[in-house]
Amino acid sequence: MTETTAPIEPTDGPPAELSGIDLARVALYQAREAARKNGGGEAPAPRRRSVVVW
Repeated sequence: MTETTAPIEPTDGPPAELSGIDLARVALYQAREAARKNGGGEAPAPRRRSVVVW
């Protein structure tokens, strides 16, 4: 089974429609970029718990 894709070269006609997988890939890329800009990607170091013994 083969999947047909839009040509890479720009055309004078209307833009090719994106498939669901292409849209998901674009959304994932944009979410990663937004998380990177917001300081995401690295989890903060866990804090040590101070234990008080009575």
